[in-house]
Amino acid sequence: MATDRSYRQLKNIQDDDFSDEENNAFAPLAGHQQQQSSGGGGTTTFRGGKRSQSTVRSCGRSRSTCIVFMALILVLAIAVVSSFARPRCSRDVGSTTNIYTTVAQHTTKPPPINPTPSPWPWNSVRLPTDVIPTSYRIFLHPNLTTYDVTGSVIINATVQNPTKLLVLHAKNMTFSKVEVLDASKQNIPLDKYVLNEKLEQADIVFVNEIKNGKIEICINFTYVLNDGLAGFYRSTYVDENGVTKTIATTQFEASDARAAFPCFDEPGFKATFKLNMVREPQYHTLFNMPLVNTTSSSDNLEMDVFEKSFEMSTYLVAFVVSEFENKTSTIRDGLKIGVHAPGRQIDEMDLAFEVLNKTIQFYEDYFGVPYPLPKQDMVAIPDFAAGAMENWGLITYRQVDVLYKEHVTTLQQQQRISIVVTHELAHQWFGNLVTMKWWNDLWLNEGFASYVEYVGTDNWNKDWHMMDQFILYATHTAMAMDCLQSSHPISVNVQEPSQIAAVFDAISYDKGACIIRMLQAYLGKEKFLTGLKQYLNNHAYGNADSDDLWKALSKQDDGGEVKKMMDTWTIQQGYPVVNMSRDNEKNITVSQKQFLLKDGYTPGKKSLWVIPLTYTDDSGEEYSTVIQNDDQDSNIEIASSVKWFKGNLGQAGFYRVNYNDDNWNSLSDQLWTDHTVFTPADRASLIDDAHYLARAGMLDYSITLNLGSYIAKDEDYVPITTLLSRFRYIGVMLQKTGDYNLYRKYMWQILTTWKNKLNWNETKEDSHLTKDSYVSVSSL
Repeated sequence: MATDRSYRQLKNIQDDDFSDEENNAFAPLAGHQQQQSSGGGGTTTFRGGKRSQSTVRSCGRSRSTCIVFMALILVLAIAVVSSFARPRCSRDVGSTTNIYTTVAQHTTKPPPINPTPSPWPWNSVRLPTDVIPTSYRIFLHPNLTTYDVTGSVIINATVQNPTKLLVLHAKNMTFSKVEVLDASKQNIPLDKYVLNEKLEQADIVFVNEIKNGKIEICINFTYVLNDGLAGFYRSTYVDENGVTKTIATTQFEASDARAAFPCFDEPGFKATFKLNMVREPQYHTLFNMPLVNTTSSSDNLEMDVFEKSFEMSTYLVAFVVSEFENKTSTIRDGLKIGVHAPGRQIDEMDLAFEVLNKTIQFYEDYFGVPYPLPKQDMVAIPDFAAGAMENWGLITYRQVDVLYKEHVTTLQQQQRISIVVTHELAHQWFGNLVTMKWWNDLWLNEGFASYVEYVGTDNWNKDWHMMDQFILYATHTAMAMDCLQSSHPISVNVQEPSQIAAVFDAISYDKGACIIRMLQAYLGKEKFLTGLKQYLNNHAYGNADSDDLWKALSKQDDGGEVKKMMDTWTIQQGYPVVNMSRDNEKNITVSQKQFLLKDGYTPGKKSLWVIPLTYTDDSGEEYSTVIQNDDQDSNIEIASSVKWFKGNLGQAGFYRVNYNDDNWNSLSDQLWTDHTVFTPADRASLIDDAHYLARAGMLDYSITLNLGSYIAKDEDYVPITTLLSRFRYIGVMLQKTGDYNLYRKYMWQILTTWKNKLNWNETKEDSHLTKDSYVSVSSL
């Protein structure tokens, strides 16, 4: 168990990361130790940086004893008062350059805490922008026996506008010391500070207005290492010997960095971070950046010192203290990659390690921007709330989403692991290198990574046909949700932290991925990637919003439609159904309206989209046009010899297509004659559109069922799984009716055909999707 003595014994350890040029004073426990050493009776109050002490004592039997005692009190008071005139940040002037210097006898305690002020100095969820952080120096000592955490932070910041109020975030912690220094290292007098538990903020009020310039915010704090899977928390696992082990790990997204150290916990406040972590020798520490050195004390404690990070948002900071084992490798130009897990599970990280190795180099080529950090670690966490977290240079995972055991892990889970790894790696560029300004553009992070995860996994294993599977697991998922009245736009107005969590859904992830895919199809891959590279380079280590992305991509669009087009997809709820109706032999009339599943629901405002419409016909030629959001019908000329036409090639667009009955019947005839004329993605889109249009009352179910009757001929996973999923809905609807037996008979005929066609004795030669087809069919 660590004590104050531990830090005193480490006081002479040198720390180059906290040199004199950076104000090398950093005494993490000064305020905490002073409280402990003050002992005895009496109360202490603070205001305006001065201290007054009233103490009740007995003089005893002798008057001389009282005189001597009072003289000692006077000397002590003089010494204390003189100490306040000494400018420092948790350090005596002239002390050695180390992080552990203890100055319990010469520190200012915090101004008084007012737990229930009325009104609060600051009452907005968003922080003011008068003070901007530039760097953090963090000291932490988590005691993994008592679960107590002691820490300090020095925040270098710039005052942009004169102010008497400094506001930052803090959650579930106690401050033991607060100091603010000006550019000349002089203490700035504080009036008070208050902790606003509701807003998770600390309001520091100055006696006088502070002017523009550099300041240094120094805070000592303590809290308990929680088990709530957020902030800096504890987790346990059982090792190969049956011994329960404890680790300390982090999960900060979206707003829990404030529960680990006081900070400006909004994505727009990017800064650099340094970490010094104290631990017991059996543990080791991981951080976003590489380890510089480890120093030891005589009382069995060690301190890990890490390199300074690049500019990043607080939610991307991460650290793990554990006894995990690791596997590491060095790839191009000294870039180090590694995986970490409990000892008995480290070999189960091999698949993830291989995906990491191949994908990080593939993404460098894909984005056209080198991976910016000197290392990339991945850690399997025993208790983890999300699937994974993209902390820059230190990705953390739920174990089930990263551990692979041969002959035990299912094929589907193997694919899931690959997708999760490629998703988090995509964030290292899109989300970490360039970060959204605020959470209303969360989709910029998650939507893009949710698209690129398929690109990365497809590169990892071409046999999985991931871009076809995108239709199933992204397009169809998002469309099913976004046609409901309860959906929301991709870009939403987020204010409260609780609202941030609510937008981590299929709209931000899957619809976001779909409109990115649609935009790439519209621009073409080469132009899309050129614009993307420009966007990443222009905003590297900074923040951006949707308009910044559209601006970069618009330069690749000859028609200049990108922003106009994409605004209709990001700020409106829902998506359209495009009606393509053949009026005569040579003309198709095209119109649009919002597709809503609920019959009779009319939205309050008519929504229209700029639609990149693609289509083909029985000649095999492919065409494209742009449908404007002007509520005017469009006309497309076709040859009189055309038997059928199909819109939305490969379902690359995020819209449904409806036709006149004659064209639906012609499409059904083509599927019966030769379904391979259409790609698996196109067959899946026809099936999905027909079923949802029927559910919405826009298409007769006889046409829908006739279209899908060809399916017994199909052997491709994506259309098969799409149809079976839609038939499940019909089965549920008919289950308590007299027609259910007809449904069962119909389905049994299809399943019998598949049973005779598919080889149910799985072989090594079977493709990944063939094996998945067995699962889909047998599950029905």
